[in-house]
Amino acid sequence: MQQRLEKPTLFEDKHSRLKALAQSRGIRVNKLMEELSTLALAEFDAQIRFQALAIQGDVAG
Repeated sequence: MQQRLEKPTLFEDKHSRLKALAQSRGIRVNKLMEELSTLALAEFDAQIRFQALAIQGDVAG
């Protein structure tokens, strides 16, 4: 028996709000998601760097 794979979807409300945000910026939802993921990764990298410096006790960076 073969399973049917479906694309993961966002709740309709969230999708429509993301679409409105993307349209307000003049970009497509995929581009918006790319930009948001870049911001999330930059925040994560900063958090990891901060934690590493805190472990070392380096306040100057």
